[in-house]
Amino acid sequence: MTSPSANADAADRAGRFRLYDPHIEDAYAELAAFRQHCPVAHSDQHGGHYIFTKFDDVEVGLTDFEHFSSIQTTVPPFEDPAGSQIPLQFDPPEHTLYRQSISTVFSPAYIRRHESRTKALAVNLLGTIVERDGGDLVKGFCTPLPITTFLLILGAPVEDAEQLMAWKNQILHEGFSGDKERRSHVDTQVRPLIAEYFQGLLIKRGQQSDPPDDVLTTVARGRYGDRPLTLNEQVRMVMLLSTAGADTITNTLSMSLYYLAAHPAALRQLRDQPELIPAAVEEFLRYASTVTTARLCVAETSVRGVRIKEGESVLLSTPSAGRDEDRYPDAEEVRFDRGTRVKHLAFGAGPHRCIGAHMARMEIRVALEALVEIMPEFTLKPDFKPAWFWGVNFGIHELQITSRPAGISVEK
Repeated sequence: MTSPSANADAADRAGRFRLYDPHIEDAYAELAAFRQHCPVAHSDQHGGHYIFTKFDDVEVGLTDFEHFSSIQTTVPPFEDPAGSQIPLQFDPPEHTLYRQSISTVFSPAYIRRHESRTKALAVNLLGTIVERDGGDLVKGFCTPLPITTFLLILGAPVEDAEQLMAWKNQILHEGFSGDKERRSHVDTQVRPLIAEYFQGLLIKRGQQSDPPDDVLTTVARGRYGDRPLTLNEQVRMVMLLSTAGADTITNTLSMSLYYLAAHPAALRQLRDQPELIPAAVEEFLRYASTVTTARLCVAETSVRGVRIKEGESVLLSTPSAGRDEDRYPDAEEVRFDRGTRVKHLAFGAGPHRCIGAHMARMEIRVALEALVEIMPEFTLKPDFKPAWFWGVNFGIHELQITSRPAGISVEK
């Protein structure tokens, strides 16, 4: 039983909680305190909003679109100058019609067609790191693997990966920072450049008589019910896919490899029992869930006895839900024996469940398979401590490691 003073202290911390605050030392610890003492917390920041931190409540916020609408997906609210993000900022039935236009190119069968190229890329990237006896895994592996794979599936030139990653970082780390000047720069300078880039690719694709079977072609020929998607709709859809398609995987993969570097027993377990890798994928998705989304309450309701009024904003923390002690025994531990059926919210839930879930699972699995084959021994560089960032996505900026090639052990 918790004391009234502990509850009051957590509520006070929640009132000052700013998800984008660069001075937060450990957002996971903050969210754990909220789970224990005020699971439906209220922050006075960004105009005021609630924070759901328990698994069951986050799931309700994600699935109950009649009370919690995705017309707002960030706190503070974000409005893209080009229009609402498609299909993210639409509820059923509009969301359903938009999503149907691209569902085929994210199916398990379609994603399997790209697995061998993803594996070859992972092997090549890790081989370069091994040749150098280590380096920054975020820059050298966790970032280029997802963005290059996504560009191949998208059908965009892979040589544009560096520019697209720069734009993506500006959108996610500046555009959603809560800083008005930085947000204004992204909205007026960066987003128009991205829109122009994808508009050119989509126009070209739409003019081809025999285009390749990829995401760009699917979007260019997409339909909303009985009509074609407009060019503006196509651009908004691809912009969203490009931002979400790489960053979340980069962050989950970075945090997963950080855990393995810091816990050699877990790394040895995957090396000696590679059949555990599918379970490891699900466990890392739970443990290293990265996305904090938002919803707008559109019909008054009650959650854990707290009244949420119409017009109020709610943050839904999947990183917190993934470490809910009431849902997972030993929630702060990575346990591969939870198996592949462990339920998590890394991909959301309900109508908005991530359309790229099959792609993400494939990339993380292939990355771990390549890791135990090419670089089965690696450790954190001495005195290295990761610099975390919080916000729409959780992650680390770099991961400095030393490595040993396959066949060479560092164990005594």
